[in-house]
Amino acid sequence: MKRLFGTDGIRGVVNRDLTGDLAYKVGLATAKIIHDGRFRVATNSPFANDFSTVIIGSDSRPSRSMLVSGLTCGLCAGGV
Repeated sequence: MKRLFGTDGIRGVVNRDLTGDLAYKVGLATAKIIHDGRFRVATNSPFANDFSTVIIGSDSRPSRSMLVSGLTCGLCAGGV
């Protein structure tokens, strides 16, 4: 498998390496990590509550809507 993770995030060519399906799988894996308790939030954080909170940032490239949608679907499917 080609290396997709770099020092600044996931790297690749859109619709070849970076697909909506990959974004979905990353969202689902992220939800699993959150629910498994492997991700800790400081007790004094405003995000320390009973709800899983994820903030998604993106840039202005045309591919962002596909990738953000896939990531969001994976997170939601995973219960986040």
